[in-house]
Amino acid sequence: MMEKLISWLFILSHPTFWLMNQPFNREWDKELNDLMDRNKFMNIDCYYAEIGHERIWIQNYPYNAFVFKKKNISPFDNKGDEVRPSRWTIYKARRKLINDWETRENKEILS
Repeated sequence: MMEKLISWLFILSHPTFWLMNQPFNREWDKELNDLMDRNKFMNIDCYYAEIGHERIWIQNYPYNAFVFKKKNISPFDNKGDEVRPSRWTIYKARRKLINDWETRENKEILS
C-alpha cells in the first residue's frame, strides 16, 4: 500500500511520466517485475537490453521505454503489438538498468 502511494506521488510530481506512447499491460508489468527480481540487465546498448529471456527496448525513457513487442502477431497488424509496464515499473527498471550497467562496467575495469 505504501509503495503504491509513493509511486502515485512520484508520477504526479514528474510530468514526463504523464504521457505514454504504448498501452499499459498488467501481464507485462508483472513479468518485468519478476524478471528484475531474478535477473540482471545484460547486453546493454543504446536501444536494447536483455533481461532473462527477453530483449526489450530501453530508449525513449520514460514515455516509450521497457516496452514489449508481442509475439505471434500478424505482420499486417502494427496496432497494439507493443505494450508497456506501469509507470512505477518503468522508473524501477531504469534504476536497475543503470545500477546493473555501472556494476558490470566497474567489474570489467577492475579485472
